[in-house]
Amino acid sequence: FSPGKKAMESPLLEAAGNVAPAASLVGSDRRFAAAAACTLLAAGCLLSLPTGPPPTGRLRASSVLAELRPAPHGSEVTGLSTATGLSGGGSAVAVLKEHSLALSEVGLVLFVFIFVSASAKMGTKKLTFIARMKKFPCPPFMGLMGLLFMLCGSALVMAGPLVRCPVASIAGAKLLFIFTAIANYAGHWKPWRAALAQGDAAGAAGHARSCLANLAIKGGCVVIVGFALPLLSTKELLPTMAGYVGWWKRHASCVVEVGLVLLASPWLLRWSWSSPGSPRWEPAVGLVASALLVSGPLLGGGSCTATVAVLSGAAMLILTKLLGTFCEHLGAIQKLDAEVPEDKKTWHTQMLMKDVSIIGALVFTISQGIACL
Repeated sequence: FSPGKKAMESPLLEAAGNVAPAASLVGSDRRFAAAAACTLLAAGCLLSLPTGPPPTGRLRASSVLAELRPAPHGSEVTGLSTATGLSGGGSAVAVLKEHSLALSEVGLVLFVFIFVSASAKMGTKKLTFIARMKKFPCPPFMGLMGLLFMLCGSALVMAGPLVRCPVASIAGAKLLFIFTAIANYAGHWKPWRAALAQGDAAGAAGHARSCLANLAIKGGCVVIVGFALPLLSTKELLPTMAGYVGWWKRHASCVVEVGLVLLASPWLLRWSWSSPGSPRWEPAVGLVASALLVSGPLLGGGSCTATVAVLSGAAMLILTKLLGTFCEHLGAIQKLDAEVPEDKKTWHTQMLMKDVSIIGALVFTISQGIACL
């Protein structure tokens, strides 16, 4: 990857134009923008929904999905293990819960892989070049901050659950969210608008799909924050700060819901673009799975219905994403010969890495759901 080429500046930041994806956008730019705006508006409205105080305890943040609380000793258990006849120390559910932390780390490693890979490939020099080309103020500073945001954010996100420090998880997710938002705006949103104005349908399609993938990655960051909020402690904080943190803890389920909506946005907006390389059943299955994933926290209550809905939806989306990625991106990379423009190979490689990150966010969501079974 040489700085003189605009083909691939980083796995999150592409130069404008010269992108030839194997997909075509259906409909006008107004329809796409309106659909994206409606999705974000619906997610924002969910923040105003009232919610009860979340439970406390290690890994019990995932109970924002179903607000399950541990039953008193000797009382009747109403969780999934009893409902399915799998109660007992050696049950499948107990084994899954025991390894939920390991599964969580696997998901987080997959999620931050794109950021770690970009940091290793780019370095400060190439990030500074990108900042200068994108006309950011003080390019050397912006390049250094981009590298630090990716490295520190990834390290904090992975270390948070291991050291049982929700502040680390929240801080790391915020760093990755900010970097992705800036990179997406400069590398995809503005070029998408420019491609539409120039009548470049292929370039607009590539940047539009990259915007949706980055939106899902930002949703993964929000999900990480939402699951970490109930684990925060307010005992040693000042009264003003304690009230602020307490407000966010009470609205943790709404934060998770917003994150899930953003995470499922590539499937919720699947109608706005077509992909010849993907299976024909992908749009329908993805829409059903997205509905399960998004509706899970809204079900609430004291049953395991919400948790099962989220687990089912996330598992279906992982399967859909794996098959779609293999058919469209991995298969295309293997078939492309040396005569194919480098830009086309680059686009498929970038989308492949972004799909890995989205799958990681879904695996993390499943681990949090398992923890409250």
